[in-house]
Amino acid sequence: MNLEKATEVLNEAIITEPSIKSYMYISAGEINEAIEVILQELQKKEEKIRQLNEILNESIQERSKTIATDFIGKLGKSIFLEKSTKKYL
Repeated sequence: MNLEKATEVLNEAIITEPSIKSYMYISAGEINEAIEVILQELQKKEEKIRQLNEILNESIQERSKTIATDFIGKLGKSIFLEKSTKKYL
């Protein structure tokens, strides 16, 4: 069963105690399978989101390091130029 079929099965089901009514016959096995498929797909999506968040955070940290390094480099050059200029004055 794929995600589309699982979604269709769950959309058709009306759960009432203690039975399930639908325009088509839906067995308990189909409902359980549909739930399992949806849970597996959600887990896959959650894992993908976690991976993308890790990549994003690594990218942000790398960019922050680059910005800090560039700033320190420019600051160092500025201080060096200031000291060099004072020597000649």
